[in-house]
Amino acid sequence: MPTSARLGRTAMSAGCICLLLLSACARGVEHDVRFLDGCWAMRDFEGGPPKALLQLKSNGSADTFEGLLQTFDVSVKQPPLVFAFDRKGRRADLKPWGDGDAGGALQTYTADLLPDTALNALRPGELAAAFDGGDAGWIIAAGTGEQLVIYRLKPDERMDDTLFFGDRERCT
Repeated sequence: MPTSARLGRTAMSAGCICLLLLSACARGVEHDVRFLDGCWAMRDFEGGPPKALLQLKSNGSADTFEGLLQTFDVSVKQPPLVFAFDRKGRRADLKPWGDGDAGGALQTYTADLLPDTALNALRPGELAAAFDGGDAGWIIAAGTGEQLVIYRLKPDERMDDTLFFGDRERCT
């Protein structure tokens, strides 16, 4: 067998092993989501009134960061959303706010490797966590410590919508 054929076969074998390792690692993905902890405000301009507030704090058992995203902009047709992020970064839940089933269905997203779309959008020094919801798409949370963005990607990794983009705020 010529050397080039052996090298090609070796490269293909190595590539298959790498793909197997990546998929095995993806099943046990955990993200450091401490950057989510705190209070956040979305404003049109610095010092302006808040358009939305999000407070992600530990619940009593300290297993999750939970919070309600409340918008104050009447032009936004989005109902308040309840977020819950597992502190170990293994899971994210998203549910429209409301009593019982009136609020809407709970969507659960499982931690996964960052899709290329999200990876390419990261800014220097930014931390990110990706959660895959299958047919519901992805939830991406990214932040620098002073800014936070939470957005959705469609299952094919195209941009869906930005759920929140704001700056750290003092909790009251």
